[in-house]
Amino acid sequence: MLEGQTPEGLPRQVAARPFFGDGPPFGDSPLRTVPTALASQAPDRARTGDNGLEGRCVSTTPRARTTSVPLVDPYRWSWDADALVVIPGMAAAYAIALSRFPAPRWRIVCFGAGCVLMLAVQITPLDTLALHYLLVMHLLQNVVLAEWGPLLIVIGLTPHMARELERIPGARTLTRPPVALPIWLAVYYTWHLPVAYDAALRHQWTILHLEHATYFFAGCLLWWPVVHGERSSGAKAVYLFAAFVLGSPLGLLLALLPHAVYGFYLDVPRLWGLSPLVDQQIAGVTMASEQTLVLFAAFAFYLLRFFDEESGADTYRAPTVRRGSPGSP
Repeated sequence: MLEGQTPEGLPRQVAARPFFGDGPPFGDSPLRTVPTALASQAPDRARTGDNGLEGRCVSTTPRARTTSVPLVDPYRWSWDADALVVIPGMAAAYAIALSRFPAPRWRIVCFGAGCVLMLAVQITPLDTLALHYLLVMHLLQNVVLAEWGPLLIVIGLTPHMARELERIPGARTLTRPPVALPIWLAVYYTWHLPVAYDAALRHQWTILHLEHATYFFAGCLLWWPVVHGERSSGAKAVYLFAAFVLGSPLGLLLALLPHAVYGFYLDVPRLWGLSPLVDQQIAGVTMASEQTLVLFAAFAFYLLRFFDEESGADTYRAPTVRRGSPGSP
C-alpha cells in the first residue's frame, strides 16, 4: 500500500478551512473534504519494512487542496433572512397601504412580481450557486436586486403612495435625478471593487446583507425620477441614456480583463467546466447585455414617447401667419 492511501486504494482527503469570517453559512459544517485532480508528478518516498532495505516508488496519490468555502450541494435551496423577513414585510406593508390608497391591478401585479423575483434569487439554488461557486450567478443576483426588482416595486406604487413616501425627510432630495443617478453609480461601482466584492462574500452574515440593502435602495432611487418624476419624456430619456452610458462599462470591463479579479472565486470548487476567467467573462457579457436590454430599452421608450408628444403638439399648434400676407393685420 502506498503512503497516503486508504486500504481501499482511495486518495486521502483533507478538510477544507472555513473561509467566512462570520461562521459557516447555511448551517453547514466547515469541515468538508475536497478531492482534487492529480497535482504533482514528483515522487513520494516510501520505506520498506524492518529489513533495513530502502526503496523508492512513485505514488499516484492526488494531492488534496483546501478551498475557500465549505462545500454544499450547489443545487439546494437557501433560507436567507433578506428574503424571508424583509420581502414579506414589504409585501405586508404594501397590502396595508392598499387599504388607504387603492391601486389598479397592473400595479399590484408589478409590485408582486418584484417581490417574487427578489425572493427567487435569494432562496432558490441560484443563491447557493452565487455565494459558493459561480461569479456569473452572483452578478445576476445583484442585477435583480439593484435594477429589476426595484423597477417593479417602484412601478407598483401609486402616485398617492409615492407622494406620501416623498414626505419622509430628505426623500425629495434623494430622488432628484442629479442625486439619484450618482448614488446608484457609486453603489454599483463600489461593491464591484475586488476588495469590497470579496469582503461581502467572505462575511455573508453581515457585509453581504449590507450590500443587498444598498443595492435595493440605490435601485429604487434610480427608477424613482423615471416612474414618479414630473419631468418631460425627453428629460427622462436623457437621464436613462446617462445611466446606460455610465453604467455599462463595468460589464464590458469584466468581460475584457485578461485575468480573474475576484479572489473569492479563484479557490471555489469549479462547476460546469468553467474556469475563473471564463466565469468572469460570461458574467461581464451577461451584465452588459442586461443593461442594454433594460436601461437602453427604457431610454428608447421615452425617446419615442418624446417624439410622439412633440409631433402631437405640432398638430394642435396654431399656424403662424406671416406679416404682410393676406389676412394679416
